[in-house]
Amino acid sequence: AGMLGKIDKPDPVVVDSLAEALRNPLFIGQEAADALGEVKDPRAVQVLIRAVATSRDPVVRRSAARALGKRGDVEAVPTLSASLKDFDVEVRRAAAGALAAAGDVRATPPLIDALLHDKDEEVRTMAASSLKALKDPRATTALVTSIADPRICWFAADALRELKDSQSIAPLVAIMTRDSRA
Repeated sequence: AGMLGKIDKPDPVVVDSLAEALRNPLFIGQEAADALGEVKDPRAVQVLIRAVATSRDPVVRRSAARALGKRGDVEAVPTLSASLKDFDVEVRRAAAGALAAAGDVRATPPLIDALLHDKDEEVRTMAASSLKALKDPRATTALVTSIADPRICWFAADALRELKDSQSIAPLVAIMTRDSRA
């Protein structure tokens, strides 16, 4: 499956073959998703979106989300945003990371929710990093709140630096002062 992703010319047979391979368990489905992330055919985006939204296999959903992140297509934002609520933590992590590549601020509210409420530290970290990439000022308050969490405070601070919002100056100074005393 991986070799099919290296074909430069869009070919419906390639996309159809990889779409079929997504239905296979674990490794084959994962390889197919990875290959679809590389294929130059725009139809691959729809195949990957469908895999993220409907596959019963969390490995396929995770791999398809990562492949969508490689493509950076805004068409995937609603599905990736919904995947931030997936029961599988690896899918949530992949979706949080993939949303940065699309560069679409429609992802800001679901990323803020993940930043503030997800139980997994890495999901929150990925959400902060994606919010940094989006540079949407609506994230400022949530990032300021996240500075209080020592597990993700530096990711939140990094995102706030990128936003360059005057509201973040005092919290950034406070975190530098707090950590210099430690």
